[in-house]
Amino acid sequence: KTVVIHAGDTPDALYYIAPDPNEPDYYKDVIEAPLPNLFFTEDERRAIDRLMPDIVTYQQEMIDKFIMGVEPISKFDDFVATINRMGLVQVLETYQTVYARQTR
Repeated sequence: KTVVIHAGDTPDALYYIAPDPNEPDYYKDVIEAPLPNLFFTEDERRAIDRLMPDIVTYQQEMIDKFIMGVEPISKFDDFVATINRMGLVQVLETYQTVYARQTR
């Protein structure tokens, strides 16, 4: 089953046919195996909570700079190295450890 969607406010606006989101199998191709909820220990959660605010702030600022042309894309490798030094590798390892522990 499909629905017709009108994309615009004028008579010559585009129409397109899309899957009906009310159909039971609407998401079957999108969500095959959802990720499980992860349950962290207190120490794991504290470590992530300590590292992620600075990582996210730096990541958002630098992505904006790359998009706006303030930073040249040639500095992207430096960005990756910096974000890894800030603790992203530790965060990803923690997530992987928790995931492995829960999916054994």
